[in-house]
Amino acid sequence: MSRFALIGAVARFGGPRLVEAMLVPAVLFYLSLLLWGVLAAYLTALAWSYSLVVVRALTRRPLSAVHVLVNVGLTVKTALALMTSSTFVYFVQPVLGSVALAAVFFGSIVVGKPIIRWLAIDFCPIDPEAAARRGVAVLWRRLTILWGAVILLKGATTLVFLLTLSLSTFVLVKTLALWGLTFGAVVVTFALAFRAASDEQLVPVRVSHAQHRFMVTTALVARQGLG
Repeated sequence: MSRFALIGAVARFGGPRLVEAMLVPAVLFYLSLLLWGVLAAYLTALAWSYSLVVVRALTRRPLSAVHVLVNVGLTVKTALALMTSSTFVYFVQPVLGSVALAAVFFGSIVVGKPIIRWLAIDFCPIDPEAAARRGVAVLWRRLTILWGAVILLKGATTLVFLLTLSLSTFVLVKTLALWGLTFGAVVVTFALAFRAASDEQLVPVRVSHAQHRFMVTTALVARQGLG
């Protein structure tokens, strides 16, 4: 399978989760803000986020790590914003949250359990034997550091825009800027992942229509031989 084909498969598997959990709430918030005001924007974004939880519960689909993180963050900042009647409180909370979340990322490195290993399951599961390879362990650490730094940069960017732009402009510019940062980090993530896969002789194996699992080449050959 070519790298482009694998990227497409990962995007089809994990992309919808990012879109429904992060992009759609941002778009709904912005449109509701323009049409009905800030209170409607709060409630619309929160209602969408909770509807995802309900739909997944009714259809017996597990919640992804992305859904959990987004729902918790959105619930906390909406509650505090409503209690304080302050849009500044609503938007400054992600900045504080970014600092806390980055600390979790970096802290997971210190305790030897890089958090990216848990989050990666939402996009491309990896065979236990492949996950035990030294190069893969190094990859988890590098990606955890990368995304911890990106989270901090997003927080700093949000704070600068919040202090310098009007509310409607802030929502639009911040969304575009943060998605741009995310896209750049995704490109670096794929580059590092492909290098690790090459070094450790890992290959993607199709396990469903839109999902692949990385497996050690020798293990794959042995499994095919047994088959």
